[in-house]
Amino acid sequence: MSATTNLEFPTKQELTARRHKIDILLKKAVKGNLKAKEKLLDEYGIKVYSSSEVEEYKKSKLDRRIRKLSLRRGNNGSRNQTVRNK
Repeated sequence: MSATTNLEFPTKQELTARRHKIDILLKKAVKGNLKAKEKLLDEYGIKVYSSSEVEEYKKSKLDRRIRKLSLRRGNNGSRNQTVRNK
């Protein structure tokens, strides 16, 4: 016995309608509509970030990168870690 599955793929018309709904919600979310942001996240799994959230993320990422580089170089920030004897 072979199991058959009834996979129903969305039609081109359904996909276009879905994209259209997402476009409308994105426009509203960018303008600051919280309900549109929640609906995008709940129904479509799309998270919309505000510009302040993006700036915070960029700053924290840069801080982490600087911290990582300073740990590689040592506490004094110099590239050469060898000590020369004269």
